[in-house]
Amino acid sequence: YLGSSCADAVLLSLSTEAHEDGSYFSELARWENLGPIVDFAVLDPEGQGQGQVVTCSGTRRDGSIRVVRSGVAFDERASLPLPGVKAMWSLHASGCGGGGGGSGYGGGGSA
Repeated sequence: YLGSSCADAVLLSLSTEAHEDGSYFSELARWENLGPIVDFAVLDPEGQGQGQVVTCSGTRRDGSIRVVRSGVAFDERASLPLPGVKAMWSLHASGCGGGGGGSGYGGGGSA
């Protein structure tokens, strides 16, 4: 089992002899990991109250866009008007798990 906080987890089978592609392992199963979610949007594309969450998940080469369709329910409890704010985005922070460099996730900013 190979788990990750930044990418999908996989169950691998190791072999003593190389496969045709030169590797010594085969993937037996894969479990999708949505984390870390660095940004998301809530959508109701058909206007029928069937919420969907589109996430920007993962980091670096393992990053992906995921759509969560089942089990999504949102109840807006409060809103905060931000007069003069035209856009909001996240700023640079270290990569997954707080280590390393490169463009990662976290922080926040506004215009």
